Order: sequence, then structure tokens, then C-alpha cells
Amino acid sequence: MTGACANPGGDGGNDGPGSDANSCWHGVAPSNFAPCDAAFPPATASFPFINGEVLDTSQGTLSSTGGPAPGTHYTFGSTDAWLLHFTSWTVGAGATFNVSGTIPLLVVSDGDVSIEGTINVLPTTTAAPDCAGLDGGTLGFSGAGGAGGGYGATGGGGGANSDGSVPGTPGGAARGNATIIPLIGGCAGGPGGNGGAANHAGRMGLGGGAVELAVQTKIMIDGRILTGGGGAGGGGASAAGSMGCTGDAACAGGGGGGGAGGAILVEAIEIDESAGGAMCAGGGGGGEGGDSTLSGTAKPGSDGGCAGGIAGTSPSSGGDGGAGSIAGDAAAGGPGVLNVSIPAGGGGGGRAPGRIRVHATTKSIAGTVHPTATP
Repeated sequence: MTGACANPGGDGGNDGPGSDANSCWHGVAPSNFAPCDAAFPPATASFPFINGEVLDTSQGTLSSTGGPAPGTHYTFGSTDAWLLHFTSWTVGAGATFNVSGTIPLLVVSDGDVSIEGTINVLPTTTAAPDCAGLDGGTLGFSGAGGAGGGYGATGGGGGANSDGSVPGTPGGAARGNATIIPLIGGCAGGPGGNGGAANHAGRMGLGGGAVELAVQTKIMIDGRILTGGGGAGGGGASAAGSMGCTGDAACAGGGGGGGAGGAILVEAIEIDESAGGAMCAGGGGGGEGGDSTLSGTAKPGSDGGCAGGIAGTSPSSGGDGGAGSIAGDAAAGGPGVLNVSIPAGGGGGGRAPGRIRVHATTKSIAGTVHPTATP
């Protein structure tokens, strides 16, 4: 219950309705912020974000104006977030509010929050130390697939290159915890091995971001909250004589690893998600390895969301990518098909699911929640 209030005589942020009208926080115990701190920003009126708006949490800017976004940079413990503190907030039906940037979005509201449209937290890079070491390797003229890192589970490992000289990179371990304290998102995947040409490495899939809605009263979700991981790129390839590779030989890169799903934390005295509502943080799909006989880019994986991202696959000799996950460990990428005269790259690993937590005194969840939420 990190961040509970400590005002004498106050309810201290304990679960359930507040017992002291003078307490600073009457919702369930707040996570990842301290509303009773003297420096905690006061609430402002709800800001009318336009449809399609993008709030960049790293820069604190809005795409519609290029100017400053409402809210402020906020640090709790060692974790940074972009904080919006409103008296109430609504994302209208048919509207999409996009969030980009490398730090999470924290929305605190003293009154009701209604999500009728879509909050879309775009995939991003995550440079945390436990997200490193997922790149696919290269030896000779074919590369292994990049690995999918973990978040709510373990990411899928990358596939080996076609001659087996480079094994696939193991998938990343799970990170964070079920409480989503601290508020962090999913790891990006690793790029594929370059296979003898710098432009043949399949690009990594970006990791899902993180968002928290913390409300003293009620959260109503008739729309969608999305923090899916990004799909990865397929490996490139060149046939012999095309001058695409070192030594003018055929070569093929590995597919990239998909991005892990992000984090969604909603907490209030009452949370109601209708049958049409959705909270989704699926992992992205891994990219297919390159095939030098086709001398082109292999198929990419797709972004995750309410389903795991689709893996990049085809009948070519490049290893298939691993599918993203919405529950449990992600699928590994496949190895390139062995043929000594036709280099092929390994497939990128799929990405693990994100984390969702529904922290409430009373809740009614009738819609989609992938992966399964923790209390």
C-alpha cells in the first residue's frame, strides 16, 4: 500500500470509503503516489483533449499544439511519471487519447473518471538494465533471431540461424510484480542478428507503456485501455551477387523479438467495466528470419493488444517468428531451415504479456481483460 496518507485523524488511504471528511484521500490505498505530501499538485479542471491527441510523457508536450501538456513530471521513490491531477475526467465515446514517451502516465482524479473512448498507450523503448541482452547474434552469413523479453511472464527465445552456428538468444525473464508498484512498462525486444549486412537485422518490437488511473470515487470503463507491445520486423536478405553482403555472398538476417505488453493499473472505491469495455496488454509478435533465396525482407510480427501479436510466418526458409502472449510465457522463434548454400535467419521470439491490476473496494468486470487482472 505504498503512498498511503499519514495525516493525523485521516483515513490514511486505507481500503474502503474514507471516515474523515478532512482526509486528503478517501479512495483505496493509493499506489505510486503520495497525495498527502505538501508538494503534491492540486487538482485542476478536466482538460479537453482533442480526438487523436498524443501526449508525450518524456517531453511533456501535446502533438496538437507542440506546446506544453497539462500536468507535471512527478517522481515517487525512484520512479518517474507524467502526472495529471483532475477534479474529474472523461474520454468521450469515439475519441482516442494517445500516450507516447518512455515514462508512465499517472492520472489521479478526486471525482469520477469515465473511459467511453480509447486510451492508447503507444509502444516505446525501455532502457532498464533487465531489458538488455536480447539481441540476436551473427556468425558468417546468417543471423539468429532476437529474443522477446519478459514482463508478466517470460519472453520467447530467438531462433537459431540456419547452419546452427549461432544459437537463439534466451527470452527475457519476467520483471516487476503483480501490484504494479513501481509503475513500469514492458521491455522492448532484441533486434535480429545482421547476417553479414547491417541493414538485414530485423528491428526490435517496442515494449508496451504503463498507465495508472487512481480515483477517489468511481471509474467507469465502457471503452478501451490499451498498452500492447509492438510487433517486430522481419530479417532482410540478399542473394549472392547482389552486393548486399560482406564478400558479395548470399546472406540473411534474423527476425526481431516482439515487444512485451505494458501495464494497466486502475484503482478506486468502485470500478465498473461494461460488456463492451476492454483492458488489454498483449505481447507483440516476433519477426520472421530472412531467406537469401528470396532476397527480400521477411514478414514482420504484429502489435499486441486484446490478443497476442501475430507472428511473422511464411513458407520461406527463414525461421518463423514467435507469437505474442496474453497469458503465460511467449512462444520462441523458429530456426532457419538448414541448406548450406542458402543462408536463412532465425525467427524472433514472441513477447510476454503485460500486467493488469484492478484495485477496488467493489468492482464489476463484464468486458475483456487480457491478461487476467490481479486485485
